[in-house]
Amino acid sequence: MKFLFLLLAVSVAALASSCSSVPKQEPVVCVPEDPAKSEAAERDGLDRNYIACVIERDSIGKARACYESTFTDPGYTVEPIRTMTKFQIDVDGHVTKAETVASRGGDKLPKCVNEVMKSLSFAKPFGNVPVKVSYPFMFKRSNTGSTESIFDNF
Repeated sequence: MKFLFLLLAVSVAALASSCSSVPKQEPVVCVPEDPAKSEAAERDGLDRNYIACVIERDSIGKARACYESTFTDPGYTVEPIRTMTKFQIDVDGHVTKAETVASRGGDKLPKCVNEVMKSLSFAKPFGNVPVKVSYPFMFKRSNTGSTESIFDNF
């Protein structure tokens, strides 16, 4: 009986230590490149890696929810849907214009993705210039019935 209790106590202690050793995931911090060190940031106002980081951090889940909201629409198809979103970041870092064109389907997905993009905030562009961005998304259902979003580099 003492052996079983000791074994159980050791097992619980090992489990507790293994659970506490799981690292907490830190939030992703997107930092624009210093224009003095990046020709692209100096030329374009913000570097593409920074823009991609903000989009991936702040809009992927919301854009996927836009796609999933189309599953019950008439004419829905399981074929992948490609979209191209063009938007403008103003001198204060806010998205002022967004236009999304989808490869198929109705207006629901593009309108929803536009709203997602307009909700993004970026650092103020270098040189006080607006930044124009084109960003592709490809949405498709996975074999498990859940959705996958594939984000190409822009």
